[in-house]
Amino acid sequence: MKEIRSARRVSASDILKITTTSVPSMQIVCFSKDASASGLSFSAHFAVKAGDEIGLTVTFSSPSFTVGGLVGRVAWVKRVPHSALRVAGVDLSGSPADALKEWREALARRHESGL
Repeated sequence: MKEIRSARRVSASDILKITTTSVPSMQIVCFSKDASASGLSFSAHFAVKAGDEIGLTVTFSSPSFTVGGLVGRVAWVKRVPHSALRVAGVDLSGSPADALKEWREALARRHESGL
């Protein structure tokens, strides 16, 4: 499959706290799969749709840090066969500049730590 991301991905199997800003609004804890400077993917047991806007707080366990205030647009959703689980890709380019800067610095620290 051709890589379409503009930034390099890193493994990011950690906890995400997501608040959807679309209707209906919901809060959920789920798990990230990978991340880049411009987005991330996560798995969850709820149905998000491509185009939904979501607010995100990402908590990484190693090294320990939390980045809040991120805003993303769901770019794609794939259903996991034989499961209610879905995997979604989120574009974070619509996040406030300070949150995006903190996100990118956190990813750099994670990369420097060898994760």
